[in-house]
Amino acid sequence: QDQIEDEYRNRNLRPTVTPSQSQTQTPSRQANDNENEIEEVHEVLPVDKEYEKISQTENMAQLLKSPSIGIEAIGEDFIVYCKCCFDVLSKAQPMPTNYSVADAFRFLNPGLGPNSISKGKFCSGRLVKAAEMKELHESPTAFSKFRYSVKSHFSGVNGMGHAKAKKKVDNDKGRLTRNQKVVRNLVRSAAYHIESACAAMHYELTIVLLSESGAEVGNIGHGFQFGRQLWDLLEFCVDRDASRFMREPLPSTGLPPMMCLTCDKSTPTRTTNQAVLILLRDSTGVALAIPAGAPPIYNESMEAGGTALAKLLFQTLRNMDPPLRSIVGVVADGQYIANGNFLSEVRMQLGVDADSESDLPISWDAAHYLNLAVTDVRDARNKEFFRRFVELHTAFRDENPQCRDDETTQYQMFGCDFVFDLLALLDLMDPLRQLMEIVQDIRQPHWKCAMLLPKVLSFLEHRSTVFRVSDYPRLKDCYDAIRPGGQFDGVPLLDGWLVTGTGNGIDWFARDRADMEADITQLAADLRTSLAKRFQKCNNDAAGKAAVMDATAVLQLLSSDDVDVSVELFTTSDAAKELVQQAERHSNLELKAVLTRRYLASYVNCLHNAFKTGVGRETWLIPAITEP
Repeated sequence: QDQIEDEYRNRNLRPTVTPSQSQTQTPSRQANDNENEIEEVHEVLPVDKEYEKISQTENMAQLLKSPSIGIEAIGEDFIVYCKCCFDVLSKAQPMPTNYSVADAFRFLNPGLGPNSISKGKFCSGRLVKAAEMKELHESPTAFSKFRYSVKSHFSGVNGMGHAKAKKKVDNDKGRLTRNQKVVRNLVRSAAYHIESACAAMHYELTIVLLSESGAEVGNIGHGFQFGRQLWDLLEFCVDRDASRFMREPLPSTGLPPMMCLTCDKSTPTRTTNQAVLILLRDSTGVALAIPAGAPPIYNESMEAGGTALAKLLFQTLRNMDPPLRSIVGVVADGQYIANGNFLSEVRMQLGVDADSESDLPISWDAAHYLNLAVTDVRDARNKEFFRRFVELHTAFRDENPQCRDDETTQYQMFGCDFVFDLLALLDLMDPLRQLMEIVQDIRQPHWKCAMLLPKVLSFLEHRSTVFRVSDYPRLKDCYDAIRPGGQFDGVPLLDGWLVTGTGNGIDWFARDRADMEADITQLAADLRTSLAKRFQKCNNDAAGKAAVMDATAVLQLLSSDDVDVSVELFTTSDAAKELVQQAERHSNLELKAVLTRRYLASYVNCLHNAFKTGVGRETWLIPAITEP
């Protein structure tokens, strides 16, 4: 057998082209040659390089490691095939672009069934039964025969099919390389044109300069319309990479990362858009926000209502094709949450019971309802106080030139009451400002508002009954100087007045220090009441239950007076049990609700040990914490 193989190799038995044959080709045959059409009986091609490597293999394991040979399991059996030929044949067939090797094998070998005598060809996939594969690994004789058939395919003994496929792949690779150079030059020219920000530099001129320099610029995409095509190309590439990233399993769970959707409407121009973000964390725990799209809504062809908004939400996700089973929550503003059709349609799209709040919580965005709580106070009994302060603060901050012609505003800006209000409000609103920034930070979990807002309410309640200057640090430093005739930052202060009305109907009411203190105290009480109402109405129960797993809350347990009792109450709480029950449906996590106490006790011990030993301390404050 080896002697026969060497004879075929040395003689290289292939049809060759003689000079007389080449000179007697017909015009049609010469035209076909010019068009790179391969004629089987007139082609001389070298032996494939893999032939040498395959000839040196000593067993089946070494043979299957060859980069030119592919193997695919199909049930208990295997498909062994030439990658080059199999790829060319598959692409030549009318099959879907996302076909698998098994699909292509069935398509290329329609008559090959379980009981067929034929096993198929190596070029289109050879079916190797499990018993035969075992024999090929154990029997040198069986392996030698199989290796000979593979070598015959690569050497061309069985025909010129592999040589033609190899040449086609090389030609396609050359065309692809040229196309890549063309696109790279066009994209670079477009980027240079944008970054130059120069009206005298045109994209078309850059293309001409590259062409005259001998660079590959192709035959299309040389006009100003290429910018629009470029955006479509970039969007496709970004969507493809994002989809691949979202579907990659995490090493900790073996599943794709859990995701949360956010959606909100805005009208930056005449068109109202619905912006959709996908929130998730990577394998290192870093929080990421992936923009999924911002399609227009409320157009003539779209139905109004929650069902239509929910369907548009999932249509926006189709380009990125995220794993829908990994979506564990949705965050939206009140217009979505108050619409029962939106809630039920979202859960239906994700295959969840329409009334199952625990399986898929749909939460009211905390930043939205915190803002509504403040605007409720602004538009109610404190309307005049807020209006006056905002007008003066805007004029003060922007140094509004119109103040030169407005004697009333000029006078009020130097009033001691304006300085008093400014410093007191900075101290009073500071915790609320910090909370607003925290709930808008994608790096913070959604339950942070449920944990921190009660502390803000306690802060406001303490200041809503009696005014104590010690509660306002900025105001305390210059409290005695803020009076008529005093100075602030070197500027003399005037009497404080509350001015109402316009034109000839202006009324001036004096504001002494007691009035200023009473206004701030009343504002603290109104803010506290409004925030409590909004929190009770808008906060999701699921967010409150999830807060029990917060690392900060666990560390607070460890610093309590009776640590053992606090930890016992934590590990046996109903909220903790419900969280474990929700996680139990992910079978790969191997969690059991009956073992909730053991899981949570291990969680507490892990955090306690990390805190004592300092393991990973350098990453505890990333991102850096600069606020209380």
